Amino acid sequence: MKEKVIAVLEKIKNAPHFVKLICFLGISAIVMTLSLNAAGVVLAYNVNYAGNVIAQVNSKEDFASAGQLASAAIMGENTEGYIYAPKFFPTLTLNSRIDTSADIANAILENTAELKKTAALKVNGVLVGTAESSEEIEQKINNRLSSFNVADYECSAEFVDTIDLVSTYCSVNACTSGEQLDAGINNLAVKTTVKETTDVKISYKTVTQRSAEYQVGYYAVNTKGVNGLKHKVDNVVYLNGVEIERNSVEDVVVNEPVNEVVVVGTAAVVNKNGSSGAMVFPIPKSARYYISTYFGGDGGSHKGLDLAVSRGTPIYASLDGTVVEAGYKSDYGYYVLVDHGNGLKTRYAHNSQNLVSRGDKVTKGQTIALVGSTGRSTGNHLHFEVMLNGVRVNPLKYVG
Repeated sequence: MKEKVIAVLEKIKNAPHFVKLICFLGISAIVMTLSLNAAGVVLAYNVNYAGNVIAQVNSKEDFASAGQLASAAIMGENTEGYIYAPKFFPTLTLNSRIDTSADIANAILENTAELKKTAALKVNGVLVGTAESSEEIEQKINNRLSSFNVADYECSAEFVDTIDLVSTYCSVNACTSGEQLDAGINNLAVKTTVKETTDVKISYKTVTQRSAEYQVGYYAVNTKGVNGLKHKVDNVVYLNGVEIERNSVEDVVVNEPVNEVVVVGTAAVVNKNGSSGAMVFPIPKSARYYISTYFGGDGGSHKGLDLAVSRGTPIYASLDGTVVEAGYKSDYGYYVLVDHGNGLKTRYAHNSQNLVSRGDKVTKGQTIALVGSTGRSTGNHLHFEVMLNGVRVNPLKYVG
């Protein structure tokens, strides 16, 4: 190889002067090219776009590829029509100064006068609207999320749809209005989960204690009942403020209820004539009768005992007492009300005739009226009531 190079140099040395010059220039060009390549210098193009040099590219095709990227980043249709035709000027540059397609695309967008950089909101991939900045859109969607929060409760909210906030470009005349963006955001479905705490009353129970220390008819509250309190905690799910689901988390008892204790006398009643015993049945048990309506019948509205029996059957005072009422009412018809003391009273209604008057003293088993069907009645019967301290109770507990 060395011998071949020496031979070539000898031929050049012996060649005419103009040949020597041409060879020198050619060798110099080769040496320079090799030197430039070694230094990273390449032949490239300066790209003049809209009057500004925006990039350096290896080839014109590189700009075309970057133009496609820029077109894809523009909102709307036929976006390639916004890209200007550039001018290319050859130049020598360092290989490290050649711009990437992404850099060129950004430079195209920034130097296109008809385009405006904007923030855009997409819902399920569909454009809803644009704004000057992403912060403006974020504020609006956060206001939408919090608009269904419930005051004083722990809340978490989320959109039902897929929300994307992107940076884009649009035509100066094609960007959406603020009203369009607001309308789109106000149509977003919001699911809000609220941890609700509700105060719930725990009703006390009434415990009845029967005592032989007191006569039948005795009724007294030994311990007053007090309702308790609990905090009921629920996770409640709302869709745009409308409840769609409720799940119980826990019940926390704050105050336990205090049961009401009532003492009721069970000792036999001592009558004024010295006899003792419980109430007697208000009609002769030998009479042909039947119970037509029990206490609590008619859906719970009936507060006495109806004894169906023939008209004119005697009605007995169940205990000694004083007649406090004897008259006529539209519902009871002819009736008698007897006070036996200790808060105990009995009423006898729908009578065909009253045989006693107000203020009369009566004894247990005394005939005080006759069975009839007066007042609001559908047939001959005795409507018999027992009252303790103004509360009507089941007569069968007293007359058997």
